[in-house]
Amino acid sequence: MSTLLLRQIIKLGVFFKLQVLNFLVYFAFAHSSLIAQTTLKKGIVVDENTKQVISFANFIVKGTSFGTCGNEFGYFELMCKNSDTVIVSCVGYQQMQMLGYQLKDTIGLNASVEILKEITVTSKKNRTTVSWLGNVSNKRDGVFTAVKEVALFIENPYNEDVIIRKVKFSFSKIRFDDSEKGKRISNKDVLVRLNIYNDLAVTNYNLSNLIKKNIIKTLSESDKVMVFNIEDEQIYLPKQGAYISAEFMGYNEGRKFVPYSEENKTVLFQFAPVFSSKHQKANSWYKVGYEQKWKHFKYGGKPFSNFNFSIEVEK
Repeated sequence: MSTLLLRQIIKLGVFFKLQVLNFLVYFAFAHSSLIAQTTLKKGIVVDENTKQVISFANFIVKGTSFGTCGNEFGYFELMCKNSDTVIVSCVGYQQMQMLGYQLKDTIGLNASVEILKEITVTSKKNRTTVSWLGNVSNKRDGVFTAVKEVALFIENPYNEDVIIRKVKFSFSKIRFDDSEKGKRISNKDVLVRLNIYNDLAVTNYNLSNLIKKNIIKTLSESDKVMVFNIEDEQIYLPKQGAYISAEFMGYNEGRKFVPYSEENKTVLFQFAPVFSSKHQKANSWYKVGYEQKWKHFKYGGKPFSNFNFSIEVEK
């Protein structure tokens, strides 16, 4: 073989290797760009077994306060990266985690496996209606805005589980002005979901939630008090107490449900929980956005402020 031919073969080999290397670099770059790109994911959430739609499921981008909520028909839209870890949850169902690229047209959740403990049920005629528990004050020392969910710990003064008949939340209407448009933001009726938690320290709140299905009411402009009648749900206040929570979910714009988000939070924040001060303990908590970390409510230098939330029980 001549020296010239050998040199040409070597050059071709080097050229081929460089082309392969360039292709691999391009492929790796394109793949990483695809993973890092924020795109719109949409679909519906259904029961894995029955295939019935699951209304108002929550989607949380793990490690952030960003997320969204599905509508009444299970439909959701979420902007996220393919590499993001997304937590999907709903009352009565097992929480699921998946990567952004795995969010598909249909997401199936499995129903929670409920371990029932034995409770002695007293007949209605033998029950005694007990006074409201929690912060039953009608005094308003202030309101607290900019929250996605608010909760109050209710102590149980009895040495037994007692049935919860009603849950009451006190709110105040706050009027916001749109500084850019120079006018007040239009009023919306906001959907509020009731949650009752055993514990706020767990990362999977579905496991802690004593409520096993969506209990949702509409909070309108004229409402200052929201009462959930849940006696028929047979939910008991444990001996150790529990946290009652009001979760602001979104509002209806005509036929379209608009979930809570950073873009429209001002509309939802027109409703703020009322609080009063000078209690023996500070038992109130809140969450901002879709983040899973609860924060202890402390209002300025005022001692022991608590939201005006309460429950009525029978024993």
